[in-house]
Amino acid sequence: MNGSGNGNGNNVSIGSGNNVNVNRSVNVVSNPVYGGTAWGWNRGVVWAPAYGYWGGGFWGAFAIGVTSAAVFGAIVNSTTHQTVTSYQVQPDSPGATLLSNYQLTQTQCGPPNLVVVYGPNDSVICAQPNHLVAAGNYNLDSSNLSLVSI
Repeated sequence: MNGSGNGNGNNVSIGSGNNVNVNRSVNVVSNPVYGGTAWGWNRGVVWAPAYGYWGGGFWGAFAIGVTSAAVFGAIVNSTTHQTVTSYQVQPDSPGATLLSNYQLTQTQCGPPNLVVVYGPNDSVICAQPNHLVAAGNYNLDSSNLSLVSI
């Protein structure tokens, strides 16, 4: 059965080397406002993380270690097993644009059945699910503000 599928979505190749390739479906939630070109949400200008800011400044201009920012709970990253603190997204930030585009309302991280978005520089925010984004864990693609399920 060299190179043939095994009926469950996985490709199995038996022979010298015995490679098993698992094809996991990845769901991408495309930005409902800015489809098409990369960086369209930022008027075509590439956004890059700013050193020294939580989330690279994506969620707002929070200097790392600043205690005046509103803490919005914490979550344990299922990949790294580290606790990640979430902060309130600031108006007029790229993160606020993301929330607005998907009609998401940020909420405290911690409870189950939330939209959990892992952003730049090991940052995370949580939101209530809605008709555009189901509860689950997502990585942010900052080039087009799409959400990639993980």
